Amino acid sequence: MKYKILLLLPFLGCCLASCYEDKGNYDYNDLLQVSGVTFVRDVDGEETESGSWEVPVGTVLKIRPILSFTKEKSKMNLAYTWIYKDEVIGQEEQLNWLTEEVGGGYVRLDIEDLDTENHFLFNFSVNITDPYRDSGFLILNEKDGISYFNFIRGSYYGNDVDTEYEPLLGLYQKENGETLKPEAEYFKIHEHFRKDNNYPSYNTQFMIVGKHELIDVNAYTFKEVIRGSKDMFMAGMPEISDVMFMQWFDIVTDQEGKVYRRKKSTNELYHSNQFLAAPMKDDKGKELSGIKIIPGDLSDNFCLLFDQERNCFLTISDWKDSYYGDNNLGQISVLESGSGEWPENFVPLDNLGDYKMIFCGFYRDAWGSIKRYFTILKKDNRYYYQQFSVDSDYNTGIFYVDNCVRGELTGFTDNMADGIMSLMWYSNGFDSSMHPYLFIAKENKLYLYDYTAINDSKEKVQEIYTFDSPIVAIDGTCISGVHLGVGLADGTFHAIKATNAKYYLNDPSLILWTQKNLGKIKCIKYNTSAQAPAYY
Repeated sequence: MKYKILLLLPFLGCCLASCYEDKGNYDYNDLLQVSGVTFVRDVDGEETESGSWEVPVGTVLKIRPILSFTKEKSKMNLAYTWIYKDEVIGQEEQLNWLTEEVGGGYVRLDIEDLDTENHFLFNFSVNITDPYRDSGFLILNEKDGISYFNFIRGSYYGNDVDTEYEPLLGLYQKENGETLKPEAEYFKIHEHFRKDNNYPSYNTQFMIVGKHELIDVNAYTFKEVIRGSKDMFMAGMPEISDVMFMQWFDIVTDQEGKVYRRKKSTNELYHSNQFLAAPMKDDKGKELSGIKIIPGDLSDNFCLLFDQERNCFLTISDWKDSYYGDNNLGQISVLESGSGEWPENFVPLDNLGDYKMIFCGFYRDAWGSIKRYFTILKKDNRYYYQQFSVDSDYNTGIFYVDNCVRGELTGFTDNMADGIMSLMWYSNGFDSSMHPYLFIAKENKLYLYDYTAINDSKEKVQEIYTFDSPIVAIDGTCISGVHLGVGLADGTFHAIKATNAKYYLNDPSLILWTQKNLGKIKCIKYNTSAQAPAYY
């Protein structure tokens, strides 16, 4: 048997390759010749053309080939064989393939002309990901005496009123075969560093944080990885108030704001070593207390802290250099101005004096070229904002403040000061949408402030929406995202359109999607695992 094979490079989604068996008993001019294939995928009745697809494991991939011919016969007798990694996955004209294993490669379509035994080969690429490597909202809630960890999966760039989310309720229970015990008093979802050298890299991990338990969960499978009470602490777990797990250095704070730390022996094992039993001390040997953790960018090499007793900002270093080593790793320092002097009218962050810190949060743009902290301060019954960035000297690992801006926060009232606040990350050059807002939730009202309007004296905090129930949780920390998650006391969750929201005050179209009957909502966190930052 003699074969002639012709291979062509993939172009515009069509991977062209053909071969035929020359039996020598027919006229070459009459041979059927398949010159190309367009692959079309069917998803719920909607078809799309491509030469490459990425799907979560468990997806039924429905692919229909549209053939192009150089030579075509009125009557064709064709056989179809679909092959993936040397295994036959289909023998019908349309592929209906249940993906069962994470991985990637090419699906080959072998079309045989049964009259001549000629074969024509084509392929498309497929990347089969972990089942939950996607964007959306994570929700921690309690209902009927059981705590739940859920995933509301959906697009992070969708902007229309018909945006759909897929509620994956009770997902932790489904994947682990057990429930979360409410006696652990879970209250927070923490996203943290995870070392992964594969491509595409999976660089984040979820932690369900409780006063009496930490449960680390794989962000892409929702499988439990480790429990803090059993494995993380050298001398028992303190009653936890907050956590920050970084690349090289991890900290937890207890109810008094004391800080416990762990230095990892390697970032390849992101839970290597245990937390020390003794709380951390400052540079003068005094035990730290009254410390609040200010979350920032996952890929930065420090964590911002606020010392409520000394009324100042601190940094704790996660900086480790291949040349200088880890001399500064875990070092706590008072935050200082990069120029040596604080700008005029800017309240020094190393000593706020008579000012009271009400709120401090972080925002960034899509590319990470802009990273800022936004702080609300109070003095003499007036409220002010301050914005600043924290940079580092890569030769010394010393952190300093830059890009200082200050102004009066018009429209902010005493009633809002103990509200729930979230800074929306905004788009800068990623698309046409803009959502540079501080959202403030108090009782059943949601307020908004445009934090980029620093030179506009008319800009003020304004009410954007009134809900039927008090707001208990909000989150908008989505990279380039446009949706704000809002949880209500009656167990309702709303996805809110944040793009240009200040022009849609009290407009019902702001509510894009709703999930009811969640019980007591404890925390909402936007899942950025599909947009995980790179670590070096």
